[in-house]
Amino acid sequence: MTEALIALVVATTVLIPGLVFRRFKGRFLTIVETTSDPLAILEVAVAGLFLTVLMVPIYLATGLDPLTPLWTSSASAAQIAAALKANWAGLLFHSFVVPVLVAIMAAYVERRGWLADGLAFIGLQPMAKNPSPWAAAWLAHRGEVPLCTVTLKNDQVVYGQFGPEGTAAVLAGSRDIFLDALYVLDEESGDLVRQIDCSGIFIAGDEIRMVTFSDLPVPSPEEIDEEDEAVDATPQEHSEA
Repeated sequence: MTEALIALVVATTVLIPGLVFRRFKGRFLTIVETTSDPLAILEVAVAGLFLTVLMVPIYLATGLDPLTPLWTSSASAAQIAAALKANWAGLLFHSFVVPVLVAIMAAYVERRGWLADGLAFIGLQPMAKNPSPWAAAWLAHRGEVPLCTVTLKNDQVVYGQFGPEGTAAVLAGSRDIFLDALYVLDEESGDLVRQIDCSGIFIAGDEIRMVTFSDLPVPSPEEIDEEDEAVDATPQEHSEA
Protein backbone atom coordinates (compact mmCIF):
# COMPACT_ATOMS: atom_id res chain seq x y z
CA MET A 1 0.00 0.00 0.00
CA THR A 2 2.76 2.43 0.96
CA GLU A 3 4.73 1.70 -2.21
CA ALA A 4 1.65 2.37 -4.34
CA LEU A 5 1.07 5.73 -2.60
CA ILE A 6 4.71 6.72 -3.06
CA ALA A 7 4.48 5.85 -6.76
CA LEU A 8 1.32 7.96 -6.97
CA VAL A 9 3.12 10.90 -5.36
CA VAL A 10 6.03 10.62 -7.79
CA ALA A 11 3.66 10.37 -10.76
CA THR A 12 1.57 13.32 -9.58
CA THR A 13 4.46 15.65 -8.82
CA VAL A 14 6.91 14.69 -11.60
CA LEU A 15 5.83 12.29 -14.34
CA ILE A 16 2.32 13.56 -15.10
CA PRO A 17 3.38 17.26 -15.25
CA GLY A 18 6.33 16.33 -17.46
CA LEU A 19 4.15 14.31 -19.82
CA VAL A 20 1.48 17.04 -20.06
CA PHE A 21 4.19 19.66 -20.67
CA ARG A 22 5.81 17.73 -23.52
CA ARG A 23 2.54 16.75 -25.16
CA PHE A 24 1.06 20.23 -25.01
CA LYS A 25 4.26 21.90 -26.16
CA GLY A 26 4.28 19.47 -29.07
CA ARG A 27 1.03 21.08 -30.25
CA PHE A 28 3.01 24.23 -31.04
CA LEU A 29 6.51 22.96 -31.80
CA THR A 30 7.94 19.99 -33.59
CA ILE A 31 9.29 17.60 -30.97
CA VAL A 32 11.14 14.54 -32.18
CA GLU A 33 9.69 11.54 -30.43
CA THR A 34 12.25 9.30 -28.76
CA THR A 35 12.19 5.72 -29.99
CA SER A 36 13.75 4.36 -26.80
CA ASP A 37 11.19 3.89 -24.02
CA PRO A 38 13.65 4.38 -21.12
CA LEU A 39 14.98 7.58 -22.70
CA ALA A 40 11.44 8.87 -23.30
CA ILE A 41 10.57 8.27 -19.64
CA LEU A 42 13.77 10.07 -18.64
CA GLU A 43 12.87 13.09 -20.79
CA VAL A 44 9.40 13.23 -19.23
CA ALA A 45 10.91 12.97 -15.74
CA VAL A 46 13.41 15.76 -16.47
CA ALA A 47 10.62 18.00 -17.75
CA GLY A 48 8.57 17.24 -14.63
CA LEU A 49 11.50 17.99 -12.33
CA PHE A 50 12.08 21.27 -14.16
CA LEU A 51 8.46 22.28 -13.59
CA THR A 52 8.64 21.28 -9.93
CA VAL A 53 11.83 23.24 -9.29
CA LEU A 54 10.34 26.21 -11.14
CA MET A 55 7.06 26.22 -9.23
CA VAL A 56 8.11 25.37 -5.64
CA PRO A 57 9.45 28.91 -4.89
CA ILE A 58 6.22 30.37 -6.31
CA TYR A 59 4.13 27.99 -4.20
CA LEU A 60 6.08 28.90 -1.06
CA ALA A 61 5.81 32.63 -1.77
CA THR A 62 2.05 32.47 -2.25
CA GLY A 63 1.44 30.13 0.66
CA LEU A 64 -0.34 27.64 -1.58
CA ASP A 65 2.06 24.73 -1.56
CA PRO A 66 0.63 21.31 -2.44
CA LEU A 67 4.02 19.59 -2.77
CA THR A 68 5.93 20.16 0.47
CA PRO A 69 3.34 18.37 2.66
CA LEU A 70 3.83 15.27 0.54
CA TRP A 71 7.61 15.41 0.65
CA THR A 72 7.77 16.08 4.40
CA SER A 73 5.37 13.28 5.28
CA SER A 74 6.91 10.04 6.45
CA ALA A 75 6.63 6.75 4.64
CA SER A 76 3.48 6.02 6.61
CA ALA A 77 0.62 5.17 4.28
CA ALA A 78 -1.85 7.02 6.51
CA GLN A 79 0.16 10.27 6.44
CA ILE A 80 0.73 10.10 2.69
CA ALA A 81 -2.95 9.43 2.08
CA ALA A 82 -3.92 12.32 4.35
CA ALA A 83 -1.54 14.69 2.54
CA LEU A 84 -2.94 13.62 -0.84
CA LYS A 85 -6.52 14.14 0.37
CA ALA A 86 -5.79 17.55 1.88
CA ASN A 87 -3.97 18.89 -1.19
CA TRP A 88 -5.80 17.21 -4.08
CA ALA A 89 -6.90 20.50 -5.69
CA GLY A 90 -3.39 21.93 -5.62
CA LEU A 91 -1.95 18.69 -6.97
CA LEU A 92 -4.38 18.74 -9.90
CA PHE A 93 -3.37 22.35 -10.56
CA HIS A 94 0.32 21.39 -10.47
CA SER A 95 -0.17 18.29 -12.62
CA PHE A 96 -2.32 19.74 -15.40
CA VAL A 97 -2.78 23.52 -15.32
CA VAL A 98 0.83 24.52 -14.65
CA PRO A 99 2.34 22.29 -17.40
CA VAL A 100 -0.12 23.68 -19.98
CA LEU A 101 0.62 27.30 -19.09
CA VAL A 102 4.40 26.79 -19.03
CA ALA A 103 4.25 24.83 -22.31
CA ILE A 104 2.42 27.72 -24.02
CA MET A 105 4.97 30.25 -22.76
CA ALA A 106 7.93 28.03 -23.65
CA ALA A 107 6.60 27.39 -27.15
CA TYR A 108 5.97 31.11 -27.68
CA VAL A 109 9.49 32.07 -26.58
CA GLU A 110 11.04 29.37 -28.76
CA ARG A 111 8.97 30.17 -31.84
CA ARG A 112 9.78 33.86 -31.49
CA GLY A 113 13.45 32.89 -31.37
CA TRP A 114 14.23 35.00 -28.32
CA LEU A 115 16.40 32.39 -26.63
CA ALA A 116 18.34 31.63 -29.81
CA ASP A 117 18.84 35.34 -30.47
CA GLY A 118 20.09 35.86 -26.93
CA LEU A 119 22.57 33.00 -27.18
CA ALA A 120 23.76 34.18 -30.59
CA PHE A 121 24.24 37.69 -29.19
CA ILE A 122 26.75 36.41 -26.62
CA GLY A 123 28.53 34.30 -29.22
CA LEU A 124 26.86 30.94 -28.55
CA GLN A 125 25.16 30.14 -31.81
CA PRO A 126 22.70 27.34 -31.06
CA MET A 127 22.16 24.37 -33.31
CA ALA A 128 19.09 24.33 -35.53
CA LYS A 129 16.08 23.48 -33.37
CA ASN A 130 14.12 21.98 -36.25
CA PRO A 131 14.42 18.25 -36.88
CA SER A 132 14.25 18.67 -40.66
CA PRO A 133 14.65 21.35 -43.35
CA TRP A 134 10.95 20.93 -44.16
CA ALA A 135 10.05 21.85 -40.60
CA ALA A 136 12.42 24.82 -40.81
CA ALA A 137 10.70 26.00 -44.02
CA TRP A 138 7.30 25.78 -42.36
CA LEU A 139 8.42 27.71 -39.27
CA ALA A 140 10.32 30.31 -41.31
CA HIS A 141 7.14 31.33 -43.14
CA ARG A 142 4.76 31.41 -40.19
CA GLY A 143 2.70 34.57 -40.24
CA GLU A 144 3.42 35.15 -43.92
CA VAL A 145 1.51 34.36 -47.12
CA PRO A 146 4.13 33.09 -49.60
CA LEU A 147 3.51 31.58 -52.98
CA CYS A 148 4.55 27.94 -53.21
CA THR A 149 5.77 26.61 -56.52
CA VAL A 150 5.67 22.84 -56.14
CA THR A 151 7.51 20.78 -58.72
CA LEU A 152 6.32 17.20 -58.77
CA LYS A 153 8.34 14.16 -59.70
CA ASN A 154 6.54 13.98 -63.05
CA ASP A 155 7.73 17.57 -63.77
CA GLN A 156 4.25 19.02 -63.30
CA VAL A 157 4.29 22.41 -61.56
CA VAL A 158 1.61 23.40 -59.07
CA TYR A 159 1.17 26.97 -57.85
CA GLY A 160 -0.53 27.52 -54.52
CA GLN A 161 -0.84 29.87 -51.60
CA PHE A 162 0.71 28.84 -48.30
CA GLY A 163 -1.71 31.02 -46.35
CA PRO A 164 -3.32 30.96 -42.90
CA GLU A 165 -5.05 27.65 -43.55
CA GLY A 166 -2.07 26.07 -45.29
CA THR A 167 0.16 23.66 -43.45
CA ALA A 168 3.03 21.27 -43.97
CA ALA A 169 3.74 18.02 -42.18
CA VAL A 170 6.77 18.44 -39.95
CA LEU A 171 6.96 15.00 -38.40
CA ALA A 172 9.73 12.65 -39.38
CA GLY A 173 8.92 10.65 -42.49
CA SER A 174 6.05 12.89 -43.60
CA ARG A 175 6.43 15.64 -46.21
CA ASP A 176 2.83 16.30 -47.17
CA ILE A 177 1.66 19.85 -47.82
CA PHE A 178 -1.74 21.54 -47.93
CA LEU A 179 -2.08 24.83 -49.83
CA ASP A 180 -5.19 26.86 -49.07
CA ALA A 181 -5.46 28.40 -52.55
CA LEU A 182 -4.63 27.18 -56.04
CA TYR A 183 -3.35 29.29 -58.94
CA VAL A 184 -2.96 28.48 -62.60
CA LEU A 185 -0.68 30.18 -65.09
CA ASP A 186 -2.44 32.15 -67.82
CA GLU A 187 -0.46 31.30 -70.95
CA GLU A 188 -1.53 34.48 -72.76
CA SER A 189 -0.80 37.06 -70.07
CA GLY A 190 1.73 35.10 -68.05
CA ASP A 191 -0.13 36.00 -64.84
CA LEU A 192 -1.18 33.65 -62.09
CA VAL A 193 -4.94 33.44 -61.71
CA ARG A 194 -6.51 32.17 -58.50
CA GLN A 195 -9.04 29.40 -58.88
CA ILE A 196 -12.03 30.70 -56.93
CA ASP A 197 -13.82 27.34 -56.94
CA CYS A 198 -10.87 25.58 -55.25
CA SER A 199 -10.75 25.79 -51.45
CA GLY A 200 -7.36 24.08 -51.14
CA ILE A 201 -5.10 21.42 -52.53
CA PHE A 202 -3.36 18.52 -50.80
CA ILE A 203 -0.08 17.26 -52.24
CA ALA A 204 1.42 14.01 -51.00
CA GLY A 205 5.03 14.27 -49.93
CA ASP A 206 6.03 11.25 -52.02
CA GLU A 207 5.08 13.18 -55.17
CA ILE A 208 7.09 16.31 -54.37
CA ARG A 209 10.52 16.91 -55.87
CA MET A 210 11.03 20.58 -55.00
CA VAL A 211 9.16 23.42 -53.32
CA THR A 212 10.00 27.09 -53.92
CA PHE A 213 8.73 29.82 -51.60
CA SER A 214 8.38 33.38 -52.89
CA ASP A 215 6.43 36.57 -52.31
CA LEU A 216 2.84 36.25 -53.36
CA PRO A 217 2.56 38.21 -56.65
CA VAL A 218 -1.25 38.19 -56.63
CA PRO A 219 -3.86 39.40 -54.15
CA SER A 220 -4.52 36.98 -51.35
CA PRO A 221 -8.09 35.78 -50.68
CA GLU A 222 -8.31 38.17 -47.74
CA GLU A 223 -7.40 41.13 -49.93
CA ILE A 224 -9.91 40.02 -52.56
CA ASP A 225 -12.64 39.81 -49.91
CA GLU A 226 -11.74 43.29 -48.61
CA GLU A 227 -11.92 44.73 -52.13
CA ASP A 228 -15.32 43.09 -52.68
CA GLU A 229 -16.62 44.49 -49.40
CA ALA A 230 -15.34 47.95 -50.32
CA VAL A 231 -17.12 47.77 -53.66
CA ASP A 232 -20.35 46.61 -52.03
CA ALA A 233 -20.15 49.43 -49.51
CA THR A 234 -19.69 52.10 -52.21
CA PRO A 235 -22.98 53.89 -53.00
CA GLN A 236 -24.11 53.09 -56.52
CA GLU A 237 -25.48 55.86 -58.71
CA HIS A 238 -28.45 54.88 -60.84
CA SER A 239 -29.34 56.92 -63.87
CA GLU A 240 -32.94 57.12 -64.98
CA ALA A 241 -33.65 56.79 -68.64
